[in-house]
Amino acid sequence: MPAVGPLLRLVIATQDEAFRATEYPAILTYAKRLVALASSLGNPVIWPVGEAAERLAGSAIVVGRGRPRVRNWSGYLREESVLLVCVAAATPLPLRAAAEQARALGAKRVDACGVSVCGIVGVREGASFGAYVSLQRNVNASCIQSPIAI
Repeated sequence: MPAVGPLLRLVIATQDEAFRATEYPAILTYAKRLVALASSLGNPVIWPVGEAAERLAGSAIVVGRGRPRVRNWSGYLREESVLLVCVAAATPLPLRAAAEQARALGAKRVDACGVSVCGIVGVREGASFGAYVSLQRNVNASCIQSPIAI
């Protein structure tokens, strides 16, 4: 078997985390937290980042009985607030890219949340999004919790 380096281990652990987070009953817990967060932020447009986030957003719609609002992929975001949702990522780069795209489509405010986004601890100054909220209470041990310059 070929040697597996630390970056590949991180990617595999992130994929496993995304799978576990979107299995029942974990997805129900995260969907409830997402609905509560969106409500506390004034019901922004939910922008899923990744396939696991799509599953979580769909579950949140069911749990929230039609709320939160999920992004219309063919529309603009004129003066809308946006909440990026990422279940698991090896770096915060997917969130940053989505935030830049949301701003280009007219979003007035962009925040983010996730279950396990490695490197998010160091993303503050100059980030494309405002606040980041974790949807879990415990930090994933597989994540490198050092700042990542992006």
